[in-house]
Amino acid sequence: MSPSEAQFEECLSRLVLAERAPAKLMALSAHGAALVLPDGRHIFAFRYLSAADEAFQDHLRKVVSGLRAGRLILLVVGGDSGTFELLRSVRPLGLKRRQIEVLQVDANGELRASPRGLRRQDWTGLLDGVTGSGADADQIRDRLAGVIDPNADRSEQVREFAAAFRRRRPLASWCLCGLCVVIFLLQQLWGGSDFVPTLNRMGANAPGAVARGEAYRLIASLFLHGNLHHLLFNGLALVFLGGFVERLLGMRRFLLLYTASGLAGSAASAALSGAFSVGASGALLGVLAAAAVLAFRPVPGLLPDVVLARLKQNMMINLVLIGVVSLLPRVDFWAHLGGALVGAALMLSGLLTAGLAPLAEGQSTPSASRGLGLAATAACVLLLAGPVWAIASNTPWKLVQPPNWTRVKAGPGVSLELPALIASDPARQQRDQITELAFGRIERDPALVALSLADLGQELAPEQIETEFENLCQVRESQQPEGAKREGQARVRSIEGVRTLEEKFSFLSGLQLWRWSRLDARFAVTVEVLFWPETDPAWTEQRERFISSLRIERI
Repeated sequence: MSPSEAQFEECLSRLVLAERAPAKLMALSAHGAALVLPDGRHIFAFRYLSAADEAFQDHLRKVVSGLRAGRLILLVVGGDSGTFELLRSVRPLGLKRRQIEVLQVDANGELRASPRGLRRQDWTGLLDGVTGSGADADQIRDRLAGVIDPNADRSEQVREFAAAFRRRRPLASWCLCGLCVVIFLLQQLWGGSDFVPTLNRMGANAPGAVARGEAYRLIASLFLHGNLHHLLFNGLALVFLGGFVERLLGMRRFLLLYTASGLAGSAASAALSGAFSVGASGALLGVLAAAAVLAFRPVPGLLPDVVLARLKQNMMINLVLIGVVSLLPRVDFWAHLGGALVGAALMLSGLLTAGLAPLAEGQSTPSASRGLGLAATAACVLLLAGPVWAIASNTPWKLVQPPNWTRVKAGPGVSLELPALIASDPARQQRDQITELAFGRIERDPALVALSLADLGQELAPEQIETEFENLCQVRESQQPEGAKREGQARVRSIEGVRTLEEKFSFLSGLQLWRWSRLDARFAVTVEVLFWPETDPAWTEQRERFISSLRIERI
């Protein structure tokens, strides 16, 4: 055995076999060894061949390029100062996240280290003075062969899996998260995430609207969020959980899983909850359920055992947490359940894993690729079409524009001015001699305007109008809307020369109601205007115009 071999074996003996030896031997060959320290750092030890040996240099560079992140120690036994400079030269090949440390024990047993901070760990006392003279190299090698970690092959599989995993970029998850952020910014621009009409016009999952045929809401609602915390929670889940599953399955399978789960969650919410909802929770629960199935019914060869064990542990924790969260108030339980059931079903059926190759290979079967390509394209079209259709058809930007007032005919000889946004298609109801009209829908408009015209059946003389108006005030003051709280005192004002009773109410939801009542020679008139607290001041500051513009003409 050559002196360099004996020196190499003695270095390994100090690292692995000595009392309190710091390293565990993972692999051993004639010219090199792989070791791991308790803190997770890897040591790649090489026996010096020649600074000019191209195979030696290529091997060093392959070791460095194969490590995507973490800390690596390169140890070369033998050589001179030129060898140390060669080791230093491979360090720049590392990516930014690598921390590569270099050690050399030269032919004379002198220890060199770079960077200097490496000396803080007592390498000097451990490796200096190793010359190989007097060491029984053959006996050391036999002992080393007996302590090679039996999990070395598994560790190598984990490293290969981790390298392949990091090479894949979860572009779909990042893009979906980015689209959620863009739409959230538009929400703020067009009224805010607390403004129900903004959410409605941007495609919130409103069961009544879905029943009327607005199916695009099932997709558009996945990109809307009720507040910043909601966005952050779903965004983080999409990036980390979604990114993990996308890296395992690939972009196309992930898009199918996300879209199908999101649709199912939205449909279940619309059909069973009956509540107004936004958020990507249904889609994310589908992704979580698919990951859980993958953990407890793994695809052979897809995940190393170590990774699989950790995934099972994480899934157990996540499933318990999400189960508790799903039962909290204001959390859409049915969306969670619908998305989770479809995500689990897709994974259990094998549709998402058919033709799926191990991660390191990164290829699907040709037939799977063709079908996946078409299905993933359809999923992309749906995901993009939903929010675009919602915004284009509902014009949410008009909510923050100053109202464009237009005169609207409310009945024979009766008209008033209304914002054009709510002036068309009023809901009309006739009860005996009372005509009631409602302009706008409070779930999608800044205001709801209700007009009530009660035909008195005869022309009142001026003195009768005064008396009847007093009676009207007494009746109105005793009629408080259900669930409303009166704000201040009712007061009688002259608006456009007509005595008018003005009242204000508020609801626990924050909605504000203004009510004006007046008496004409032929009609008792009531105008009610319901505002959201977030309604643009351009609307609320002109609230009196709803009553002051009222015109009743003799026919």
